Amino acid sequence: MSYLIDNSDISKFIVQTGVITWTGTGSGWSYAHVTFPTPYKSNPIISVLPNTAYANPAKVPAIRNQFTTGFDIGFYNYSGTFQFMWWAFGEEE
Repeated sequence: MSYLIDNSDISKFIVQTGVITWTGTGSGWSYAHVTFPTPYKSNPIISVLPNTAYANPAKVPAIRNQFTTGFDIGFYNYSGTFQFMWWAFGEEE
């Protein structure tokens, strides 16, 4: 998905951010759900970043079930508590 935005369109777009703390099950995939405060018109661009220093490749997140109202983020075989920051960019509903 890409956006070509000129000055007349910019007011239609919003950026939302948040931080969530999540605890993995330690066996297979486990997911946390994020709900956007304001829904988007179509699925937004989403980015996530760890909010905790790490060196374990098991803490690389995967995004699934991306919708206009939120998304799921998951980690594979991780059993600790983890905090991440997210941001989403798209056209407001």
